Amino acid sequence: MIKLSSPNLGKEELQSVNKCITSSWLSSSGKYTKKFEKKLESFTGSKNVVTCQSGSAALFLSFKLLNIKPKSEIFVPSITFVSPVNAIIQNNCVPLFIDVNDKNQIEINNLKMFIDKNTIIKNKKLLNIKTGRQISAIIIPHLFGQCAIDSNFVSFCKKKKLFVIEDAAEGLGVFLKKKNKDIKHVGTFGDIGCLSFNVNKIITTGGGGALLLKSNSMAKYAKYLINQSKDNSEFYYHNETGYNLNLPNINSAIGYEQLKKVKKFLKKKKEIYKSYKNGFKNLTNNVEIIDPDKNIESNYWLNILKIKSGGVKKLYYFLKKNKIETRLLWYPNHLQKDFKKYQKTNLNRTYLNYKCHLCLPSGTNLTRNKINKVIKVITNYYENNKK
Repeated sequence: MIKLSSPNLGKEELQSVNKCITSSWLSSSGKYTKKFEKKLESFTGSKNVVTCQSGSAALFLSFKLLNIKPKSEIFVPSITFVSPVNAIIQNNCVPLFIDVNDKNQIEINNLKMFIDKNTIIKNKKLLNIKTGRQISAIIIPHLFGQCAIDSNFVSFCKKKKLFVIEDAAEGLGVFLKKKNKDIKHVGTFGDIGCLSFNVNKIITTGGGGALLLKSNSMAKYAKYLINQSKDNSEFYYHNETGYNLNLPNINSAIGYEQLKKVKKFLKKKKEIYKSYKNGFKNLTNNVEIIDPDKNIESNYWLNILKIKSGGVKKLYYFLKKNKIETRLLWYPNHLQKDFKKYQKTNLNRTYLNYKCHLCLPSGTNLTRNKINKVIKVITNYYENNKK
């Protein structure tokens, strides 16, 4: 089976894990957690990085760090993994589903139109005219190696009294290029950025995440919450509800070694993208690989094949039969059983993308032969189905 995206681990990770085991420092108090956080700060350009148990944990904690009030409405795209929506619900807030563009990033113009027509600012709060509730924030997923926003959009959100939470779970190594040749890493535009180190991401810790934070005080508060809000370690005083969400030292050891290899991984990801782009150039009537915008330095996390003639599920099952693992886009969140009751904007592109986008194998373990097999099987599929 050709896998969608498998972790790429070597002897370096094993050696660091062994050091953790022999030292008995397995918890987050070990040296690798701090070393991993510092290395992430250097790579992303974030002033403060606080690691935690998952990208989902980072999203959940963002609400606490920004003091977002219960029952607030939160803008979130319907096309995204369910974690951002779960974080909204878990914090007793309300999702308000918005559309995406043809590259699965938030559709900014439609969002601005909705805000202009359906909200008012009163007492320094953005209010939904229909529900009367405050809209407090927007969660921005940077999906599939793209960058969804820029500083201008963040400025717009600030004028509208919206916090910006960036879900950069898939975005490690994605930079927005500026005209002056400066670059900015996703997750560092808004108020808080969230990373994931799940096994299918650019680098992995076996399961883990991180918060990208702008202030020392917020980083200190994040560590406080993550460590059970412990005010006194000797007598176990806790003056606030806390959470056990630290990233263990043994996981950080893996991440630290993985991050040393990130440039090699990013180079391999780009090579895979170029191979697919070249491999499908004779099938342009049927399919195309979705490109990153020209002003983005992508990490090419997963390559998306756009099916022009429909039948994405049929191709998915055909590839599965041929032992090639692919993935459909996530089922739109506004259609999920538990989320159908919430308000949504016009979601035309959401429906279109779900019906015609397919994620191809893109892991850094892919060999040239496996990439060629994927291209060959898809090419044969369309050659054999010509009318």
